[in-house]
Amino acid sequence: MRSLILGKRDFYLTIFLLVVAFFVSYSLELKFNYLGVFNQWDTLFDTDPVSALSDIGNGWGGGRTGFSHPNFSNFFSLPIRSIAKIVTSLVPEMADFAIRKQLALIILPLASALQASFVYLILRRLNLSTSQALVLSSVGIASFSQLIFGSIPDSFGLSSLAITTGILLMTNAFQSKIPRPFFAWVALGAFGAGITITNIIPISILQLFSILTIEGNLKIALLKTILGAIIAITMTFFLAFIGSQIYGRDIDIHSFFDNPSRKEALRPDLKNRFLEFPSTLGNTLLSSKPRIVTNEKAIQYQYKFQYNFTLSETPALFSPDRWFSIVLLGLVIFGAVMLIRGPPVDRSVALALLVIIFYNWIFHCFWGTELFLYSSHWLVPELLLLSGCFRTTSIRNNIKLIVGLIIFAYVAINNAKIINFICETLAAHFFALE
Repeated sequence: MRSLILGKRDFYLTIFLLVVAFFVSYSLELKFNYLGVFNQWDTLFDTDPVSALSDIGNGWGGGRTGFSHPNFSNFFSLPIRSIAKIVTSLVPEMADFAIRKQLALIILPLASALQASFVYLILRRLNLSTSQALVLSSVGIASFSQLIFGSIPDSFGLSSLAITTGILLMTNAFQSKIPRPFFAWVALGAFGAGITITNIIPISILQLFSILTIEGNLKIALLKTILGAIIAITMTFFLAFIGSQIYGRDIDIHSFFDNPSRKEALRPDLKNRFLEFPSTLGNTLLSSKPRIVTNEKAIQYQYKFQYNFTLSETPALFSPDRWFSIVLLGLVIFGAVMLIRGPPVDRSVALALLVIIFYNWIFHCFWGTELFLYSSHWLVPELLLLSGCFRTTSIRNNIKLIVGLIIFAYVAINNAKIINFICETLAAHFFALE
């Protein structure tokens, strides 16, 4: 395992990736906002930016204040509202509400930027060269899941950042030969669970494998992980209570269980959902062309865009036109094998990432609507397993780099075409309805 920053080159490349990732996500977010996507629900893969944006900027109006997302609004709205108050006191002609919206639009691109830099550091700790780590980090930035959920105000990109930070803590623990401070895991668990309560599961998985690998005692690892999760959940709802007192509202837990859409999400077609997951793994990095379907909620509320882009029921993974996705998943599997066959630290990382992916596979067979909606939860684990291909010693480094560049070029060009198709479709309807 390598140290956190190896030298000036790593520092500069980390900053470079941070800037590039922020620019890509923020530019795309502004485009979606300009086209009116953030004014309604479910236009892009069942995301709800209109409510999420209100929660982030205002602390209310979006419904993310209950059991599922206890502190999604509290973490961001309180500092945003404070900054807006300071700005309006200095510049009275500026509207407080407009400032809050502009600040809220920065949150997801900033999360994307941090994630890209964290991925690079993780890859370097996994002993990839600077060029290999740079190329694979770029693949992550260009991946379809990251382009979408890193550019739309919602919880998914923030959940991905929490999971990525957990992997960073895990690899840092291996580098220093001691577990990260217990309360570092607790703090991360409280942040992740505050965004989405189920994030405590992948974060606990990473903590468990980290402690188990270093201390070698399953009982101690389980006890520490369970204790950490309990403290994190307790902190999560304590912070939610504080936020509810500040805003003068209740913590709305009952609506989670009474909401008809939640009940509908618990009744998916299990067989089709199970079989669809490998295809969604392929779409996570390299998307097929999304379908356009009727948006019942948009029709009900008479929104401008009365359709939804979806990757459900798109061509199956083994369709001829998805040959590169098959190759990519084959490389992910090969990379996982290489990591498992490597040193104990690599094996522990690989197994933790596989468990996270498997957990999401099983959990989202039972929960959710659009399966791709949750792809950010396994994006970075999938990308890091792919990195195992570059650990083999039977292939020369320059050949590995060429393969990485081919993957990046194909992913970037393909996904740029898909994003262009989405934006052109939205623009055609947007300007036609003006």
